[in-house]
Amino acid sequence: MTYTYDIEIEKEKSMTDNIFYTAPHFEQDIVKAKDEYMYDSSGKEYIDFESGIWCCALGHSNDRVNQAIKDQLDKVTHLHTKLVNSVSKKAADDLLRITGIKKGKAVFLTSGSEAVEMGLKLSFAATDRKKAIMFSNSYYSALGTTGNYKNEECIIKKDFTAYDENEPESFFSGIDFSQVACCIFELGSTSGRVLFPHEKLVRELSQRVKSSGGYVISNEVTTGYGRTGKYFGFQHYDIMPDIVCMGKGIGNGYPVSAIVMTDIVASAMAGKSIGHVQSHQNDPLGGAVVSAVIKEFEERDLIRASANKGKLLSKELMTLKEKFQCIKDVRGRGMMHAVEFDQKILVADISAMMFEKGFLIGANGLYNVLRFDPCLIINEESILKMTKELEKILNQLM
Repeated sequence: MTYTYDIEIEKEKSMTDNIFYTAPHFEQDIVKAKDEYMYDSSGKEYIDFESGIWCCALGHSNDRVNQAIKDQLDKVTHLHTKLVNSVSKKAADDLLRITGIKKGKAVFLTSGSEAVEMGLKLSFAATDRKKAIMFSNSYYSALGTTGNYKNEECIIKKDFTAYDENEPESFFSGIDFSQVACCIFELGSTSGRVLFPHEKLVRELSQRVKSSGGYVISNEVTTGYGRTGKYFGFQHYDIMPDIVCMGKGIGNGYPVSAIVMTDIVASAMAGKSIGHVQSHQNDPLGGAVVSAVIKEFEERDLIRASANKGKLLSKELMTLKEKFQCIKDVRGRGMMHAVEFDQKILVADISAMMFEKGFLIGANGLYNVLRFDPCLIINEESILKMTKELEKILNQLM
């Protein structure tokens, strides 16, 4: 029997016929990407203002990271969790150094959600407590399976926008800090809205939790690795977390995440178990990527670059706000910015029109917010091209 493959029929099929997507998506087949640029199968160029999903802080296909992966593939990629390796040891030393935790330990995992979940489990087990304070609307996707606790049993949600520095006690009323295992901060992303809690609130809450025997956890999955113009979001607040959870930018597109904890936390876990064993925990391949990313950051001075280019992005977006009344707010730090619109214009429409023009921009329809999280190495010309095209589209829609 002769089998004939009909190329034309195959071309008519959707690119997503056999892929399950959890969110709206575009149909273009992206076949190549380098730095801030992506190319589809027709050769059309797109500029990525989402850095993947905020993962590629160094841009797509970074040469140093790619080479580190290739080199490690010829040595050892995966080991049993009972075994040790010098590659992960080196990566742990690098993380302790950049977080400022002088004495501590690190563990490597494969996703930011998993890092957050493990960080919370550590705090519950180390303190023998069952309560975690967190800000409303922050993204902690793994909480549904944290330990044996149900969300309503372990979470104390607080709306940081309700904080009044003239009446701080009203914010803390009703909290029994003796039962609190931790407070966990996401200092900037807030489900993509890019909102920043008051500095006094963050410091005061941290102090109260620590003085009562709990831990401060900083969720740096979205705000870490230069995204806010500093290495980590918590560095804007003059606090030192006990546990730092990382993902996304730590691997520049490679699926690796990490937790860094102080010796105090690690010592409190002696003889205890959190029941969290992961197949790729502390894999040498992930460790090689982590160290390569950090080296690239340091040699190219990318924290400074994020702060400087972020000023240009902010200036250009603020200029649009002055021109268009439909823009309610522009906010951000470093290379993490948001533009909030009134309900006269839907951000899903803007995002689709911008993609057609060759720009990938994030959109949060629930809050009608456009999100801008480009790679830290983006050319200033790309920022100017994007804002010029956005201005044209807003003129069309008004």
